[in-house]
Amino acid sequence: MKIEKIFDNYDVQVGDIIYVKDYDSYYMLSFYDGGHEQFACVVNLQTGSVGRDTWVGNAKDFFIEIFSRHDCELMGKHTIERKIIKKDDKNGEI
Repeated sequence: MKIEKIFDNYDVQVGDIIYVKDYDSYYMLSFYDGGHEQFACVVNLQTGSVGRDTWVGNAKDFFIEIFSRHDCELMGKHTIERKIIKKDDKNGEI
């Protein structure tokens, strides 16, 4: 599903997790409020890297820009935990 459809059909909030099927990677939508500056952030949950952009008003446009070319899925906390455990089981590691 395209990220625009996810925003149109679901109540996406900061802290929600997006699974990008193209990369088999999970990203958390986040933000940083430093008082005078606010940043929209995308955190790669597998590498810990953070992409950020100055947040002026709504961060939705930044999130859409990051994921617009990819097939995405909105994930819940329990869904991502089950997928990570299942993936680890295949490799014989937990």
